[in-house]
Amino acid sequence: MTPPPRRIAVVGGGVSGLAAAVALARRATLDQTAVELTVLEADHRLGGRVLGGELAGAMIDLGPESILAREADTWTLLKDLGVEAKVVRPGTTSASIWNGRRLVAIPRGFPLSVPAQMTWSWRWDVVRAIGPLPALRAGLEPWLKGPVPSPDQALGPFISARLGRSVLRGLVDPLLGGIYAGSADQLSIGAVAPQLLQALRLDPSLLRGLRRMSSPTPPTAGAPPSPFITLRGGLSTLVEALAAALPAHAAKLGAQVSAIEAGPGGTCRLRVEGQPPLEVDGVVLALPAPHAA
Repeated sequence: MTPPPRRIAVVGGGVSGLAAAVALARRATLDQTAVELTVLEADHRLGGRVLGGELAGAMIDLGPESILAREADTWTLLKDLGVEAKVVRPGTTSASIWNGRRLVAIPRGFPLSVPAQMTWSWRWDVVRAIGPLPALRAGLEPWLKGPVPSPDQALGPFISARLGRSVLRGLVDPLLGGIYAGSADQLSIGAVAPQLLQALRLDPSLLRGLRRMSSPTPPTAGAPPSPFITLRGGLSTLVEALAAALPAHAAKLGAQVSAIEAGPGGTCRLRVEGQPPLEVDGVVLALPAPHAA
């Protein structure tokens, strides 16, 4: 007798929830097991913070605009979704930010990495980006060491304590905002900048540890490819590909989950506003922490 399919609910239809649902569906196919997937999204569209819009006939991102593609799993997902050929890399490895008066170049890698060869040109880029006094404050970090943070500690307070608030607001937040559409005060070090923890295992000073992790670039070497990527048509292309890979009718929009309760026989009962309760065998929460709580 064929066992009934396992009922799995994914709460949250952002990129994380969609990727989790697609992974579960594909794992079930590989294992030749039956799974009944339901993706519950409170909004009336999928994608979470990923949002596209049109400007002068071209699609642009209105939320996060790039992916940090350092992990092999990212490329595996893009390949499995059939969008690897749509990957677009920045035409330059440099980036600029508005400092309130003019556009200034972000020093290469700073502050989430530091070149092994800290040239005077690079130091001057730091000064131009955040000002002489904040740059001096950041440079004092080796003499103002603090405790090693836990992976769950927020990145914002850590950067502010180590390198100064100007580095946090002038460099870190603009960089992370374009990737995660969030503030460093709400993102954990282990999730978005694990290399900082690795650097502190090499040296009590963050800057010295980051330098030890870097390797000098040979003079004849070209610029390394940017770790940031996007897709033709913007990141909405990724959302559309994930949605298309879901089982038919799996996504339920306008489905606000208000509570999760224990059901009979080890099941879970989800209370969905305006709808009958949904009883499932397993739940994946793909929500921001405040909403999940």
